[in-house]
Amino acid sequence: MSADVEVEAEALRRLNDAASRLWRTRNLQFGLEEMLAATMALAGANMGHLQIFDRERETLTIVAQQGFDNNFLSYFHEISTWNSFACSGALHSGECLIIEDIDADPAMSLLRSLAHAAGVRAVQCTPLIGRTGLRMGVITTYHRTPRRISGQELRLLALYARQTTDFMERQENDEELRQRAEELEAVIDAAPAFIWFGDADCRVIRGNNAANEMTGVTPGANVSQSVVAIGQAIYLRQLKQDGSEFRPEELPIQRAIATRRPVRDVYVDFRFPDGKRVEATGNAVPLFDANGGVRGGVAALIDISERNKAERELREHLETQAFLLRLTDRLRDLVDAPQIMTEAVEALGRKLGADGVGYETVAAGDAARVVMTEWTGSGIVTAERSPRLEDFGAAFVREMRAGRRFAIADVSRELAASEAPTASMSGVRAMVGAPIVKADRLLGVLHVQQARPRDWTEAEISLTQEVARRTCDYIDRAKALAMTRESR
Repeated sequence: MSADVEVEAEALRRLNDAASRLWRTRNLQFGLEEMLAATMALAGANMGHLQIFDRERETLTIVAQQGFDNNFLSYFHEISTWNSFACSGALHSGECLIIEDIDADPAMSLLRSLAHAAGVRAVQCTPLIGRTGLRMGVITTYHRTPRRISGQELRLLALYARQTTDFMERQENDEELRQRAEELEAVIDAAPAFIWFGDADCRVIRGNNAANEMTGVTPGANVSQSVVAIGQAIYLRQLKQDGSEFRPEELPIQRAIATRRPVRDVYVDFRFPDGKRVEATGNAVPLFDANGGVRGGVAALIDISERNKAERELREHLETQAFLLRLTDRLRDLVDAPQIMTEAVEALGRKLGADGVGYETVAAGDAARVVMTEWTGSGIVTAERSPRLEDFGAAFVREMRAGRRFAIADVSRELAASEAPTASMSGVRAMVGAPIVKADRLLGVLHVQQARPRDWTEAEISLTQEVARRTCDYIDRAKALAMTRESR
């Protein structure tokens, strides 16, 4: 084997070793130092450096070096490419630039003193040019004695430069991908939307920050309902618009993956043990790999709770106003107080779907005596009885005498025994009371009863108070008309 062949074989072996180390690292600095060392070994150089080209600023900056002292590095650390230095010439020409002997090269006369100070007699500069023709930098080797570079060495130097630029481009691409992934992750976590990602089998589904906060789970928690039954995920109660619960296979990501098609405008009503409710709507799409296989899915939903709440409140307001207009039409022509009470309690009871509604009039001169008109699902009961008002419970009576509305969702849980209704009203679990007070005197009470616990809404409580007010007004009107007829 000739000497040239042996040299080339050894150079290629070193290049292969360096390339193997490069492809195992993701550290740009380590890779550049590795290729500088390999290039210096190939050229038998005493010193060397690798410079990166800044295209915007048109400068070359040393990022890796061997053999130079701080004086040299401080002077040449960053230089403009528009000068007479060999590295700048190589960068602009795109070709290897060789100075075999600085002392013998007339073009180096102005730089000869700097070269002598650094102990340099020969220079070789190889431009680093990417596969698209983009200039990326220069790798330069220096010799303390005159040095002639052979054609074989030039060919090998070009191979080393190609390996260096391939590594630099890969690093740039990896960094760009990393930044894009980081930006995408930041956008996902900052987005005011609930976003979940699932694997191809829907065994693992995890959410972004908004989704985790809404569902109350820790970051990274698995919320795939497909594996809740075997204890591998957190259960979330999710309802459809009709109030039925989603089966795992019906959920957005699962459907998108199973059908390989987007799922649009899906509605999910999240219900939580503490009573919290979140309504959301959005889409889910499958994710595909390079071969067209489904590799997972993603769902993105937005919170529409406030919008739906506003729509429900508006609808309830309009329905309430329509109800009050109908009630007014029914009461307007009545002249008998018991009839007015009968119409009012029945209308309110049916409107609220209550188990019972009572209108109690405290008889004048006898604060304990009550005249009652009560509606239940089975009909109207009108009676004159002599229970104490206190039978409704101390809490109820206290609020009524103070002229304040009263609402209890669960008597047995919210009221102490001393505050609760007496045994005669033991069947009542929830109630609303609306007092009728004039001239600081309690004239009557309109109350709504439920045999089971019930969370009364503000709209229901306000409606009860308004019906009480209107009923009282029409009873007073009927009494006034009766007095007018009697005086004639």
